[in-house]
Amino acid sequence: MSKDQTNRIPLHLQIASALRKQIARSMKTGDRLDSEAALGKRFNTSSLTVREALSTLAHDGMIERRHGSGTFVLNPLARQHVAVHIELDISHPRTSYSHLRTLQQVRRLVTASGIKTRLYVGDAAPGDIEPAQLSCTELLEDLADGRICGIVSVATPSSPSDWASKAVSEGIPVVGNSDDFPMSVSTSIDHLIRDGVRHLAELGRRNIALIGWGGSEPNEAPKPFRDSMRRAGLTVEPRWVRTDLHPSTLGAGWEEFREVWSALPQKPDGLVISDDMLLTDVASAVQSLRIRVPQDLSIITHMTRGAMLSPPFPVDRLVTDPDAVARDMAELIIAAVRRQPIQTFRRSHGFTLESAAAERPVIGKN
Repeated sequence: MSKDQTNRIPLHLQIASALRKQIARSMKTGDRLDSEAALGKRFNTSSLTVREALSTLAHDGMIERRHGSGTFVLNPLARQHVAVHIELDISHPRTSYSHLRTLQQVRRLVTASGIKTRLYVGDAAPGDIEPAQLSCTELLEDLADGRICGIVSVATPSSPSDWASKAVSEGIPVVGNSDDFPMSVSTSIDHLIRDGVRHLAELGRRNIALIGWGGSEPNEAPKPFRDSMRRAGLTVEPRWVRTDLHPSTLGAGWEEFREVWSALPQKPDGLVISDDMLLTDVASAVQSLRIRVPQDLSIITHMTRGAMLSPPFPVDRLVTDPDAVARDMAELIIAAVRRQPIQTFRRSHGFTLESAAAERPVIGKN
């Protein structure tokens, strides 16, 4: 907020905002605020203005004014809730099951702990270019009104208007699913790619292709793929790499696979799919080209547990568990809201390898 904008806000509301931050950051239920006279001296204003500020906080349920005793902080969890937020349109057919499952499980777990929750939903389509500001304006409004004691945000960038940093500056803990957030629980696609390449190399596959998401240009091999291929003694063929189409784009997997398969007379004998939303499209392309799996092509794909994706041929799976991610996100926000000690602010989940032939042990890093 600019200095001119701040000057247009009535002084008693500026003081109320400063006290709200103080309460959120460093005070607990039952703590007593300074006297009106002390606050007037601190903010260089009259007792009347301070009294107006305190009346605002009392109306919001943050404090209780006891005649002859002073002003005391009330239990914030009695009047506030944890915001469980997703910026994506949850009715969009290409919104990831993983995001939706994580969202719902976080709500269930936080509510079961005795903390109230409220769902906040934006209207961004999957794959949209990062917006200049959040589409879920209700979240920003309730933050400004002091109704939120913590935020768990799924599939949401932290950068539009730097909203997450602003919330933290107000004393509101924020948990997201990327390292852009102050606290995060994430699943590393880098580990998935490395595990996938290693598995295919162990099967004796030498010509490995990659289809996924995260690259800006076609045929641009990401570093984890290059590194893992080098460790396996294999050569990267750039024309067998497609990571430039967002998985939410209809037909993305179809287009990527057909271009990879037709790029050279020699064909890949192994394929890593780093996002399971591409799997259905890839499966259709594989069938249309009459490719035998796994005889001609061994496939290992990312898979979200519970997504019920079932290709018509055997594929190995690197499985992620959205319920495990949700448990960690809920644990972090519950501890932060209750001001309990937190040992690890960033948590990363790995993958379970499930072979088409038999169950395999857990690989990756948890």
